[in-house]
This record gives sequence, C-alpha cells and structure tokens, in this order.
Amino acid sequence: MKIYKRIHYSIVGRIKAADLSKEFQEMITIDTKVFKVQDKKTKHQTEHQAARTLLERMLRETYGIETWSLAKDERGKPYLVSHPDIYISISHSHGLAACAVGDRPLGVDIERIRSFKENIWHKVLSTKEQETFASAKVSAKERQELFYRFWTLKESYVKAEGCGFRIPPQDITFLLNWDGDILSGPEGYQFQVEKVRDNYMIASCQKL
Repeated sequence: MKIYKRIHYSIVGRIKAADLSKEFQEMITIDTKVFKVQDKKTKHQTEHQAARTLLERMLRETYGIETWSLAKDERGKPYLVSHPDIYISISHSHGLAACAVGDRPLGVDIERIRSFKENIWHKVLSTKEQETFASAKVSAKERQELFYRFWTLKESYVKAEGCGFRIPPQDITFLLNWDGDILSGPEGYQFQVEKVRDNYMIASCQKL
C-alpha cells in the first residue's frame, strides 16, 4: 500500500534515484532542477523556496491546481485555503527539500545526520526508546543514524497530527530494531523511514 498520491524531493545539490530504495523510488519523483545556494545567509531561504516550488508542481500535476494560497490553522499547521481536503507537508534541511500531498493527514521530515550532544537523547526519546538506544551495540555513526530515525519519525508524526511538539517527544514511542526497522509506532498511522546516501534521514507517515 502506497502512503501518498505522491512524494516529491528536490535537491539543493543533487541526489540520484539510485540512492533510494526500490520502495521509495516507486513513491517519489526526483526533480532534476538544482537550486544553487549563493551563500550561507540565503541557504535557508533557498531551501524553503525549493520546497514551495515542489508544492506548486505537485498540486498542478497531481490535482490540476494552478492557483493556490497557504494559511495556518490555530495550531500552526499549513493548509490550502481553497482546497482544505488536500493535505500537504513540506520539509527542508541542509540542501534537500521535500513535499508530500495526499487525501489524508500526512507528514514528511528530513534531517541531515550529524553529531549531537550526548544528553539530548534523554530529552527526546521515550523510556522504551532509550532502552533500545542505550543497548544498541553499534558504531558512533550508526548511533547517530538510529537517533535521527527516531527523531524524523517523531517529526513526521506531529506534522501529520498538526500539533507540533505540543505533544512532548518523550510521549511518542517507536519501536525500532538495531537495524532501524520500524516494529511499531503510534496507532492509526503508517510510517516509513529511509537513509539517503550517508548523511540524510527522511521519514514520512500518513493516517490510515
């Protein structure tokens, strides 16, 4: 069962379809346009524009929508003013932008895998997740990847719920094995998480 009508990733830099698993390749379309970043000051702005460009393209190609505008509800979740029955989610991080659209609540999150303060996982992970994380006999790099699997899954979930982290991240529990496979998560949602190349983690979810 596919989660979305479509997920679309745009690269501020470049990622090839071959870098993604077969399952993800079936779900996405790679945009060949490269958004060039002139300097660090405009980096975030450029990534945001890349995500907006993806949304524009997806709405046109998937739903035939040419004109649209965004607003935020009382919880800060973006929605299409003239098409509130179409759900959207965008994310961008360090050179990669993503957008998802569909007919049910959904969320997508991207994070660059990088080092983090050792005490942060105590503030982010639930008790069960901490047990998995603390007992994982993996390298430092694999430990970073495992953390960002948890983190992006939580982000995608709160985006789909539209509540942000009004739900404390410690109250959201995913069970993963040491390879990062999802064993269970919050009820009523389908989840997926994928490492792209060596330095990005992408998670997505949609309400069942």
